[in-house]
Amino acid sequence: MTRRETAPKFVPQRNFFEFSGPGDIARLVAFLIAFVGVPGLADAQSLVSGLINDSDSSIIFTTFGSEGTGPTWNIGDTSPGSQPRDYLNDEHYSNFTTTPVFQVLGAAAVVNFIGTDITWIGKIGPNFGIASYSVDGGAPMTFDAYTANLIAQNNNVVVANLPNGAHSLKIEVTPFKNAASSDFYQVIDAFNITGSPLPLYRGTVAGYNSPQLSLSGPWTCAPDPSDLSGGHCYTNATNASISWTFTGSLIEVFGRPNAENGIFNVFIDGTRVGQVDGHFGTPDIDQLNGYGFFQAKVASGTHTITLVNTGMSDTGAIGTFIQIDMFVAFPDDPGVETVARYLEPLADRHVTAPR
Repeated sequence: MTRRETAPKFVPQRNFFEFSGPGDIARLVAFLIAFVGVPGLADAQSLVSGLINDSDSSIIFTTFGSEGTGPTWNIGDTSPGSQPRDYLNDEHYSNFTTTPVFQVLGAAAVVNFIGTDITWIGKIGPNFGIASYSVDGGAPMTFDAYTANLIAQNNNVVVANLPNGAHSLKIEVTPFKNAASSDFYQVIDAFNITGSPLPLYRGTVAGYNSPQLSLSGPWTCAPDPSDLSGGHCYTNATNASISWTFTGSLIEVFGRPNAENGIFNVFIDGTRVGQVDGHFGTPDIDQLNGYGFFQAKVASGTHTITLVNTGMSDTGAIGTFIQIDMFVAFPDDPGVETVARYLEPLADRHVTAPR
């Protein structure tokens, strides 16, 4: 029940978790034990164990519909007494999808990390469907999560031997399933990383209202709480473009798939590197937001990414809009993490998953 992907063997040049001696490790363990129950501890644990919980801030889930359609992911609780149990007794689960689908398939999650290996830990069972997943924006692959009996903490997908650096793993619910399955569910319980997670604060983010964005043509930018950055920019004008200059080696674009969306081209440093069909579902009710449209590795350095509206759409769309929420970039070496630095942004963040 495990899909394994491999890449050429790579020998890391450095260790991100360097300790000067046993005393440092003992103090770290004591620190974690002392803070059991504090929101955000699951994030801190990943510095030691390699495991991150589904509530970790390095995982970017699609959000909720902006017109009352509700969340695209739900949070489940497998507290003591429930069987089978999840890692830390919680999970994100979803069967959010539609038919027909084109390029956007359903509820999605993007986990960013720095290292060489990652394992998606989830569930398999009689009401689970076929997931789509991709690494660094590469060709989508599939994992069939159907089995006759419910199994928790299953190693659904193992990605190994990546070049040491910043990477992304995208997982998506689809409307496809084994004929014997009764539904399309997927569960994200945890990830096991050889390396460390990459929360947004370890990268660079340009949201809808960032002064770093360069807009060409008619655009409208407006706040919306269902967006990851607090708003989005949109246009249906042919050849209208939005650009951002960034420094890093991993670049991502998040936006709002919708029934009225068309197709846009992606350029990096003037070269077209991709084409995205932003259409999802019907009718036009903005039910899937905070979606990872595009991920790609680039040579480490400074680059410019540009999105250009083609003015075209697929046969099921009712418009030619593109709707962009935010850009994200990560370097291959964001620096050695410390526990204090890692917990710093968690002071005002509250884990919402039930315990």
